Amino acid sequence: MAASAALAGGDALFGGAEERATEPGRGLTAPLPAADEDRPSESGIPTSRSATRSPAPARPPDTSAADAWAPEAPDIGPAVLHPGSGGGAVVELQHRLRQLGLYFGADDGRYDPAVRDAVTHYQWQYGVQGDPEGVYGPRTRVSLEYRTHSS
Repeated sequence: MAASAALAGGDALFGGAEERATEPGRGLTAPLPAADEDRPSESGIPTSRSATRSPAPARPPDTSAADAWAPEAPDIGPAVLHPGSGGGAVVELQHRLRQLGLYFGADDGRYDPAVRDAVTHYQWQYGVQGDPEGVYGPRTRVSLEYRTHSS
C-alpha cells in the first residue's frame, strides 16, 4: 500500500508538469517558481530575476562581415621615443632635458646619440626603471614631465 502511494507521489516529484522541491525539515513538496516569476526576497519584498540582471551592452546590427562591430581601440598615450625618432615630440624631449642640464645640442627634433645619452643619464640619475636604457618610454616620460615644464 505504501509503495503504491509513493509511486503515485512520484509523478509529483519526477516528471510532473511542474518541478517540485522539498521544504526543509518537512518532507513535503512545493512547486518551484518559474524562472521569470516574481518571488519574495529574504526581506519579503517580491523581486524579479530579470530586474537583477544587468542588460547586455548595446551593439549595432550586424549588416555584413565587412561592417562587423568592434570596440574602439583604447588610447595608449604618447609614443615611445628612441634613437631614430624625430619630430615635435623629440623637440619637447630635448627642451626638457636642457632644463635639467643634461642636453646641450640643438633642438632639431632628431633623437640622435646625444639625446640617447642624455636620456640614459637621466634614467640613471633619477633611478627610472622599466624602460630600456636610452629609450624615452612611459616611465621615463612620467618622471621627466614631473620634474620639468613644457616648452
